[in-house]
Amino acid sequence: MSGAAERYRQVCATCGSTDVLADAFAEWDVENQCWTVQSVMDKGHYCIACDAECRIEERPENGRVDKDHHHA
Repeated sequence: MSGAAERYRQVCATCGSTDVLADAFAEWDVENQCWTVQSVMDKGHYCIACDAECRIEERPENGRVDKDHHHA
């Protein structure tokens, strides 16, 4: 995958599950008949696996830790 952008997963910081939800603002798109996410909140995340609020971490899809990558 030379030259391809690195891909990331959003995971629960406690258990590592990708079954996480994030609180967000969404706007109804009349033309496409769907919700469009406008902004994701910094707090209010939830892990389905833990059945609790959580902190979400961004991790490389390949499992390597990129020390130069900054989280949003």
